[in-house]
Amino acid sequence: MKKALFLFLLLFPQAAFGGVPQELPRKIIAFYDKTLHPDPSFTAIHRQAEMPLNHLGLQVTYHAVQDPMPSEEEMQEAQGILTWFEKNDAVANPGPYCAWLDGQMNRGKKLVILEQPGFLYGLDEKIAPECLTVLRRLGAEYQGMFSGNPFFFEITQKDPRMVEYERKLSLTEGLVYSLFRPTDAQTKTYLKIKRKDLENSESALVFTSPRGGFVSLSYANFALPELNKQQWRLNPFLFFAEAFQIQGWPRPDVTTMNGERILYNHVDADGIFNISQIDRKSFSSEIILKEILEKYSGLPITISLIAGYLDLPDFQGKKVTALYQSIFSLPNVEPSSHGYAYPLVWEEGKEKELLNIPGYSFDPRTEIVGSSEKINHLFETLGIPKKVRLFQWTGDSRPSDAQVAIAEENGLLNLNGGQSRFDRASDSYSFVFPIGISRKFRQIYAADPGEAAGFQSILETYQNTENPRRVKPIDIYYRFSSGDRTASLEGLKQIYDQILETKNFPMFAGDYVQIADDFFHTSIQEIPGGWQISNRGFLKTLRFDQENRNVDLKKSRNVLGFTHYQGNLYVHLGEGGGPFQIFLSSAPPQQPYLKNATFRVQNWKEQDGTLTFTKQGWGKSEMTLGGLIPGKNYLIQSNAESWHVPSNPQGELSVRFRQAENGRPADEVRVRLEHL
Repeated sequence: MKKALFLFLLLFPQAAFGGVPQELPRKIIAFYDKTLHPDPSFTAIHRQAEMPLNHLGLQVTYHAVQDPMPSEEEMQEAQGILTWFEKNDAVANPGPYCAWLDGQMNRGKKLVILEQPGFLYGLDEKIAPECLTVLRRLGAEYQGMFSGNPFFFEITQKDPRMVEYERKLSLTEGLVYSLFRPTDAQTKTYLKIKRKDLENSESALVFTSPRGGFVSLSYANFALPELNKQQWRLNPFLFFAEAFQIQGWPRPDVTTMNGERILYNHVDADGIFNISQIDRKSFSSEIILKEILEKYSGLPITISLIAGYLDLPDFQGKKVTALYQSIFSLPNVEPSSHGYAYPLVWEEGKEKELLNIPGYSFDPRTEIVGSSEKINHLFETLGIPKKVRLFQWTGDSRPSDAQVAIAEENGLLNLNGGQSRFDRASDSYSFVFPIGISRKFRQIYAADPGEAAGFQSILETYQNTENPRRVKPIDIYYRFSSGDRTASLEGLKQIYDQILETKNFPMFAGDYVQIADDFFHTSIQEIPGGWQISNRGFLKTLRFDQENRNVDLKKSRNVLGFTHYQGNLYVHLGEGGGPFQIFLSSAPPQQPYLKNATFRVQNWKEQDGTLTFTKQGWGKSEMTLGGLIPGKNYLIQSNAESWHVPSNPQGELSVRFRQAENGRPADEVRVRLEHL
């Protein structure tokens, strides 16, 4: 009987907790005005708010406010609702809309309103009674009194950490006033302004409450569109975490693997047959082959082809065939497709291609699937045992949902678009894009602006998206045309050389896309005292923000280890898609665990005082183990070599393996205490 009960609990662990674990509702329903932006990728929510929301582990589902309200089934998966309208009358029928919002708040959904609420009409800001009720329930009584005259304003209270995140408040920078009086003792106000020309006029312009949060018009961000200038006034990371009440939740993280920052490289095929100005005879792609792909052979690099060149007689012959053979036979090269005729514009009815291929007119299936099949056929002909699994969007990289569907339904990953930057010119998180754009299907964005932004901008973006918080992986993204001139080639080498000085986790672009997509397939369930996670087996990092505790490795299940970084706890998940279980404890672990590693770790096993696992990856081969006996010698055995490494006073063991990974077959590693 006991044996049967044990087997039952092993197969159905939720039974041990007295019921089915409750899944965290990680979705945010984002309302947008489709009369202004038919495509939600142009909205402020997508371009500014979604990246911080993704960083906090939340997914955004877009819903046009002109369409019927989301179903109850959709709302069951949502933690809350977010609006950021650009017009004060974006909502055509405010009464029913606000009644629906009120009903959702009654059901426990959080409501966050940024800037224009969308239901204020006219200069006198008339408002429907149902909308007054929504604002009152949210935490403040709306009483009008709009003014755009800053000479009458006086800041009476502010929390700079919340309302002066990237830019200090200045009354001369377009700030406006309306009167919102807090109605609840639980309302937390971060900014209060009064009008000097009115008595009793102190207004709560930024606040949170148990039901969500509110940021009045002009206080979320500063913008000068004509100068491409944007900065957050609001701290979006802090505000969204509090308004949506997700403090303490584990956050799926696409930037990190085994504690190290993810690094991937991808090359668009633009300029593959340019004649380089460096020697005036080689293709620019030949220069990239010799100076980058072969010299940095320890890094995995994803290289795309434009398949239409295969059908153009001017781009055939022994030299071209030898080029393809040389590039794609390299073990550190992953192939991808960059279209058939290279569409410059993907919008239906406006399509325009770069290549003029006789008899061909734009067809999205040919561009996406046909191009990949043609490249695969080329590899079969050349005897290269590789296949295309990734499509890199071309031109404006703005495919329709139907075009993204073609890739997904034919088993192709997809990448490009977004192109985040955070440098001296674009000095704000406002220019850092989210993981991708999700409609019915999902486009994954590149994490880097590409070399068109300038190599100094790329390096600054790497730094600013790492500190003070890691929000993006490293993406070395460029085109074959970087081999056109000496300056661009040397700039690219400088990037590689600087990146190689840092510890990171190299992978192919296709691997990153799988991780990024798995963010949206990760399920997190709350169980007594901990969390249960499952996904498709690609995303391997859960992050707990501002968490000083450790992982309780004895209670946790299928967890390799953890590390603390920037005040946060990064948890490394084990093999497969779960379920993984995470429990936290203030006590230090008393068993070996992985603190960080620059390679994949599998087959992790501790038995009779010996830790064994296999490792495989690219580049530097380094790791740190924790939970060992302080000040002892440990014997390391790997790849027919053995050596001793002492643990430090904290019981940590840092190991640099003598051979770089460089895509070699997996090595078995053995670590055991050496009794000398």
